[in-house]
Amino acid sequence: MKILKWLGIGFAALLALIVAAAFAIGFRLDIPVDELKPRYATAPSRFVELDGLAVHYRDQGPRGAPALLLLHGSAASLHTWEGWARNLGGDFRVVSVDLPAHGLTGPWPNDGDYSLDAYARFVDRFADKIGLQRFALAGNSMGGTIAWTYAGRYPQRVEKLILLDAAGYPHLDAQRFFGLARLPGSEFLLRWFAPRFVVALTLRSVYADPAKVDDALIDRYRDLVLRAGNRAATMARLEAFKPDLALLAKLDMPVLVMWGGKDRIVLPADAFRFHNDIKNATLKIYSDLGHVPMEEDPERSANDVRKFLLGR
Repeated sequence: MKILKWLGIGFAALLALIVAAAFAIGFRLDIPVDELKPRYATAPSRFVELDGLAVHYRDQGPRGAPALLLLHGSAASLHTWEGWARNLGGDFRVVSVDLPAHGLTGPWPNDGDYSLDAYARFVDRFADKIGLQRFALAGNSMGGTIAWTYAGRYPQRVEKLILLDAAGYPHLDAQRFFGLARLPGSEFLLRWFAPRFVVALTLRSVYADPAKVDDALIDRYRDLVLRAGNRAATMARLEAFKPDLALLAKLDMPVLVMWGGKDRIVLPADAFRFHNDIKNATLKIYSDLGHVPMEEDPERSANDVRKFLLGR
């Protein structure tokens, strides 16, 4: 009996060490936004007050040029578009924004609405705030879902639409994730755990060429996920996203569907579904790129966008 007792004590001690190690590796407190601004709100970053949020955005290129508004994906930030801003800024007014619950903008105050319609309203009010009337709109992944939802709800404002590895179609893997996310303790893990090696592994799966993922990229993604309030809003955002695929048939502006042929997050099969379901769509597949073509090869993808926007 004593042996069993000591074995029990030993097992409990080992379990405690494993839990402590897990916390040491993965448990991270939120980072106050004021600590992040010196690193990630450098020029040409700006902030504008909108419905209780200090919205982080960048507005680059000639003010009189045609405008292009860019919407990033889940857990990303406006920095994902900097390659396009460099390549397109001479011909277009390029506006990028940290969406609510992301980047330096952070979550809505008082547990705000994270539905797709709420994001579409945010885009509309943000465009009004900075003086955009009609503009081209581009979105990647989650931002692609917001972009085509916005274009369906506010077609009078969108001249052309660009979807990069856009989300929206239902998938079994996503349903399984939501099932796991509802298990006891999952919300706690999403709220407080952000191991750097998990961020690194995720980014390397997002890129077709993992060698392009460097330490600075990993640190930026992780730091902005840790921005105070962003993780706490994640479950609310994921639960509230309910795409209305009927909107796709209503899109009548020119649409460019761009996709990485090696995308392992949203498979290329969805590129063909968008191309088929949108009546005025053109399809461009990059056989050697992954989920974020604008990050992985900004020059090539931006050149294709320039041709599309200029009607070449």
